[in-house]
Amino acid sequence: MHKLLILTSLMPYPPQDGASLRNWHMCKQLSQKMDVTVLGRTITPLSPDVIQSASSRSLHFEMSHIDRPSLPKKAIGAFRLLFSSYPIQIGGYEFARQHNALTTLLAQTKFDFIQIDPWLYSYWPQVKETGAITVVSYHNIESELLIRQAKIETSIGRRLLKRLDAKRMERIEASLFHEADISIVTTKREQVLLKERFPNARILVAPNGVDFETIQVLPPRKTKRILFVGTLDYDPNIDAVTHFVRNIFPILRSRYRDITFHVAGLNPGPRIMLLNNEPNVQIHGFVPNLRHVYQEASVCVAPLRAGSGSRLKILEAMAYGRPVVSTQLGCEGLQVETGTHLLIADKPEEFANAIGNILDDPNMGRKLAANARKFVEIEHSWKSIVEMVLVEFESVMASLNQFQNNMNQHESVCYTSRVG
Repeated sequence: MHKLLILTSLMPYPPQDGASLRNWHMCKQLSQKMDVTVLGRTITPLSPDVIQSASSRSLHFEMSHIDRPSLPKKAIGAFRLLFSSYPIQIGGYEFARQHNALTTLLAQTKFDFIQIDPWLYSYWPQVKETGAITVVSYHNIESELLIRQAKIETSIGRRLLKRLDAKRMERIEASLFHEADISIVTTKREQVLLKERFPNARILVAPNGVDFETIQVLPPRKTKRILFVGTLDYDPNIDAVTHFVRNIFPILRSRYRDITFHVAGLNPGPRIMLLNNEPNVQIHGFVPNLRHVYQEASVCVAPLRAGSGSRLKILEAMAYGRPVVSTQLGCEGLQVETGTHLLIADKPEEFANAIGNILDDPNMGRKLAANARKFVEIEHSWKSIVEMVLVEFESVMASLNQFQNNMNQHESVCYTSRVG
């Protein structure tokens, strides 16, 4: 059984946001065929019982605990990063404890494959030195994400900083795509764009998926309850929720007096919590079991104006049997059609109309939800996604083994001819 080390910026268990959900399900499925070790950081220490519940004979977790930095330390760190060659997204992940844990782990075990998040680029030289097959897994194309965020940023200072970070990130991505044995992205669109930039890179599409063992279709709801689910300290989500409350929801409230908008997700900051003061808006924050909020929702929304990758939460809503309204960018990368799997609208009036169409026509909502559930069952099963990844892993290993055999034979022939 091949040994795989996965380096993540944060421990994927328990899974609570899009990145940890993806990492957790990938780890769990990969461990069916490989011996998987996960090294990740934790801010809140995890109990041995929690780790034990996630582990198995072929899935192991190594933690590197970090202290939550104080505000002065955060300010000093942010100032230093202004003059760093690393973007903030990467510079913030240089931690001695994780570096030491990685050094110890590599001294103890020889891994066949090492997978790393691009945010952990500072560990890349150490990873390359091992001689293992290197895999870089991208949740988003960060340079593209930063450029899109800069376009909608209202603060001139933050806009300039995001553009600067985008340039820094482009350089790092170029290095990784040139040097990694395998690069994993979440959408075909990203693969096509990146192959134009890096034609020699081996780029695999492994889309986001759904855990059908835990997510069952919910019966339709006749309430006028709109739901957004997503990590609430993530800039594109902050913008999406604020944009919806300020520009779209007032149109809906003028038409439906009893309509409500509910927001669920990790780490809502002051900008999000202020929206609780708006009429008929409720910020729930972290919800341990999202099934409950999906159960009460009649429509799920993804009003994103920035972002990259593919939206795991759209797939989740579809799996629960909830009709979805999204911007074009919000469902970018998903092979979906408006009017068949969901409704797509970009302008506030059009977005509000799309939600209204579902609320006014329950049959439309049921049809969209049924088509969407079939779509995710066929295209977005974690099991089938990881099977594709495993095929790619085996192909790369076979190619490298063949290359090594050819080199050995060549050296043997050269030695024989010299001796002769």
